[in-house]
Amino acid sequence: GGGNAQPSNDYWPTAINNTWTLQQNGTNLAPMKIVSTETINGNLYYKFATQSSNGATNNNYLRKSGGSYFLRTSDTSLNLSGLTGTQTGFEFTVLKDNIPVNGTWDGTYNQTTTYTGIPSITQTTDYTGTILAKDVTETVNGVTYNNVIKLKIQQETTSTGSLSIVNTEYWFAKNVGIIRSKTY
Repeated sequence: GGGNAQPSNDYWPTAINNTWTLQQNGTNLAPMKIVSTETINGNLYYKFATQSSNGATNNNYLRKSGGSYFLRTSDTSLNLSGLTGTQTGFEFTVLKDNIPVNGTWDGTYNQTTTYTGIPSITQTTDYTGTILAKDVTETVNGVTYNNVIKLKIQQETTSTGSLSIVNTEYWFAKNVGIIRSKTY
């Protein structure tokens, strides 16, 4: 999409200081907090606070256009056991709030990982999103949310001849944002 069309609904409210704290296996992860806006390639993005884990540091951005929500990851700085390098950023459509249950979307992105002194490796990811449910009520950690959209994104990543498939289910609540993410 491009343009400045408004989302048909708002399933991930974008305002500076909006914060989401998700848990992984019962442990709170670093909060996802919108800290600023940035224009990239002529599009307005909402920038989250810098994330750092397991020797990888990057920024994530959210952009909305029409009913589409785009998640962008900046280039990632890598520092693993003294090896330093970079992995190029990417962007993918994480949600379409204006398509019916069983509706799908897809796309492709490439990432190149380069460590100092080692040939770079490029991986290609093809992804497909599918709406699993809309306007359902769900309870997460004792809080009940209405108007929830559930979706699945399947990512098939090919790198140096090997294929990995990752499925992630996301739940977004209207006027709240992401309330659950499960990778399997």
